[in-house]
Amino acid sequence: MPVKFQCIIIKDLPDIGQVMVWVLPEKMKNLHFVSVMGYEYSGLKIDSVIPQTQDIEFTFTIKNTGNMAGKETALVFIRDCVSSVVTPVACLKGFEKVSLNPGESKDIRIVIPYSDLGLWNEDMKYVVESGKFNLMIGRSVEDIRIKKDFFIK
Repeated sequence: MPVKFQCIIIKDLPDIGQVMVWVLPEKMKNLHFVSVMGYEYSGLKIDSVIPQTQDIEFTFTIKNTGNMAGKETALVFIRDCVSSVVTPVACLKGFEKVSLNPGESKDIRIVIPYSDLGLWNEDMKYVVESGKFNLMIGRSVEDIRIKKDFFIK
């Protein structure tokens, strides 16, 4: 039986256009829907200690656990845990978009240039400081699927 959704136009914004919300009919609100899309992140491999000036290279696997082909974009965030100046909690440093069939897995390899870990210190010099970093990978900064720490020595 086809389901008819009700469309409600909330506002017509000049720069964006119409903002719409799709609402389920009242009789459908207590039903549970099975997701047809799902992705599993696993197998994050990175050296725990990385020498100064060496690029940061790591691999991980994404698997389509759903029953439909789809595309997934893995976002790579890095946090400098201990720095001489205040830094963001997470900085987007890279991403990879993959197309996966149901049940298919792909190994992803990403290299982040060493200089991308730098910051402007109190003397206004761009430097990469030694110390602990968090590598976080997921669908968004609020949906981190795998993470590991590494150290720049």
